[in-house]
Amino acid sequence: MNRVKSILMYSFLTLLVLVAGFYITGYDYLFKGIRIVYFNGFNSSFVHDFLYFDRDTIQPSEHKVYALTYAEEQLTLPDTFLGVLEDLKTASFLVIKDNKIIAERYFQGYKADTVTNSFSMAKTVVTLLTQMAIQKHLISSWNTPAKSLLPEISGTFKNQVTLFHLSAMCSGLDWDENYKNPFGVTAKAYYGDRTNEVCLNQPFNEEPGKKYIYQSGNTQLLAIALERATGKKISELAEEWLWKPLGMERSAYWHLDKANGDNIAYCCLSASSRDFARLGLLVLNHGKWAGEQLIDSAFLWRARQPFLAPQYGQSFWLANDQYDEPVAYFRGHTGQYIILLPESHVVIVRTGYKTLPQTDGMHHDDFHIIVSTIKSLL
Repeated sequence: MNRVKSILMYSFLTLLVLVAGFYITGYDYLFKGIRIVYFNGFNSSFVHDFLYFDRDTIQPSEHKVYALTYAEEQLTLPDTFLGVLEDLKTASFLVIKDNKIIAERYFQGYKADTVTNSFSMAKTVVTLLTQMAIQKHLISSWNTPAKSLLPEISGTFKNQVTLFHLSAMCSGLDWDENYKNPFGVTAKAYYGDRTNEVCLNQPFNEEPGKKYIYQSGNTQLLAIALERATGKKISELAEEWLWKPLGMERSAYWHLDKANGDNIAYCCLSASSRDFARLGLLVLNHGKWAGEQLIDSAFLWRARQPFLAPQYGQSFWLANDQYDEPVAYFRGHTGQYIILLPESHVVIVRTGYKTLPQTDGMHHDDFHIIVSTIKSLL
């Protein structure tokens, strides 16, 4: 009995030391990650994890909803394609052509009014909101030095970084985009309670505008700059400039790093699939909505041109040379997509839990399966 008590006491003290060590070294955010991810049966973040975060609510308009209507003829999705969607634990699949729904399927109990996490599709939203701030003369241009709005940034090239560099993922930021390293900066920014501080403390050690490196910290810094220029949180801007003007159907949610904290802006805008589709339609229709030019069409064209990598423009993923029309899309972790086929006048939304590898090194195989299948049915 004494031996058992000794073992239990030793185990308790060891655990206590480990817990104290995590707090002392700043790794206490791991407890939040473990609670949200592993206690829910996942090994990475998942599309309904907004339920476990503090969050801001983004309200739609009380007076106007832009209705999405069904086309007379609906696409018949092949069984093999539906099998792929099932295997990848798809939550929703939606296709809109000429502003009308031609296919809409929900899986695993999801419905049209269910919201899911966009993950990094939110990066494109932050860039769209920044462009709107420029049009409203709240920010002078994309060439605005980041340091003018983020005076605390550091590093050899801190004075050369512009808002464009942050949006196009070529700022030279010291950031390891590693989703599997629980001790890395990406996990700390996601599960920690000081997201802005973590990102502002990362230095710019490489010359900006020379190399494309996908880094979530860039978008968080862009959002901080946008919030300082406008005096409003990114979630407030999304409500005022997008959700209400676009006549969204449902409330959306944007993760906070803690109660009454900062928005985790580089990801974590949770919305319904139809409302994600409305964002796609806004871009597909050259930034015009209900007769009003909300976003400059010339900017939207430029943003969908490759800059330093063929697969990336200004917060848009690109497959311009792989199909018979230029394909651009919003993309998020585990296969969240808003895909734009401009010449076909089509928007495709897919949300879900799994994705396939990147055989071509740029785009996930399921993206190609989706685009190829829908194009073959049009």
